[in-house]
Amino acid sequence: MEYIAVLLVAVVWMWAAMLWFGPLFWDLWMKIHGWENMSKKELKKQQKWMEKYMALEAINTFIMVWVLAFILGITTAYSPYLVAFLLWIGFLYPIVVSAVIWGADNKKWYCHKIAVLAGFNLVFIMLAAFLLTFWK
Repeated sequence: MEYIAVLLVAVVWMWAAMLWFGPLFWDLWMKIHGWENMSKKELKKQQKWMEKYMALEAINTFIMVWVLAFILGITTAYSPYLVAFLLWIGFLYPIVVSAVIWGADNKKWYCHKIAVLAGFNLVFIMLAAFLLTFWK
């Protein structure tokens, strides 16, 4: 397995997350969490809290990409996109749904939050599979 490739794909995944939850779905994400009416001071405080966990998110992302690369390396009889989709539908999607329905989210936003999170996971596990195929 090429660890440089895994690291690069993990970095791409993190940048993609910033794009997804930033410009693409920022307004919706703010509404889902009830942050749309926060003052600039409250928003800065929330961002400081989130920054503390970015290193953990980077580690989690690296682990996910590493496991995906490993699985793609041992399942060469199948399309990397099929493998990525099966991992998404079998693990990522159910985890997202469970986290949302058992979390403390407002029920009126369940479908939106599931769509944003599961959509992100689907798009970017497929992108990761695509990028990792270059280093096989």
